[in-house]
Order: sequence, then C-alpha cells, then structure tokens
Amino acid sequence: MYFGVPGASIFASGKAALNSLAKTLALELATKKIRVNVVTSGPLSMPIMSRIGMPKERLELGTAGFAADVPLGRFGEAEEIANAVTYLSSAENAGFTGIELILDGGLSQS
Repeated sequence: MYFGVPGASIFASGKAALNSLAKTLALELATKKIRVNVVTSGPLSMPIMSRIGMPKERLELGTAGFAADVPLGRFGEAEEIANAVTYLSSAENAGFTGIELILDGGLSQS
C-alpha cells in the first residue's frame, strides 16, 4: 500500500513489513543463490466476493465503483499474479532479487 487509507493501518504495516523482510532476506540469502522477491497485488477479482452475503446488484455496483479508481479500469485476475510469480521464479530472471513487482493496474501511481 503506497498511500494512506483510514482504517487500514494493520494491513498497510503488514505489507510494509513483508517488503522489508524480503529485501533483508534477499541480501542474507544471496550467497546461497537463493532469490527473494515480492509480488504485490491490487484489488483482485475473486469468486469469494460472491459469497460474502451482499446482494449481487450491490456487490457489482460497489466493485464497479472501486474498479473505476484503478487506472486500467478493472480488477486484476489471479492468473496474472500466478504469471508474475512464474516470471520471477524462472531461471531467465536469475538476476532479480529483493524486488517488488506491483500488479495493481496502476492504482499505486494515482
């Protein structure tokens, strides 16, 4: 999370702690050829959203309103996160360690 959101202090501090841990571990484990990277997602389209008990029309209206705040105009998909993890894990990208790959549709840029 790269901007303040009232009521999200625990969530934001948890993300910051994980990023800091990854950067530290990347340095500590580099001599053992172990790479540590972070993939950070923005809002994701997930099936569980339909199971929270909110009427479908209200849920669609709420998510559409939030998606409008994302520069790409949509939520991310789980497959996109999986593709990013695969990309960072591949031998072709063995030079990447200690990075954070942000997949949020440009939300952190706005």
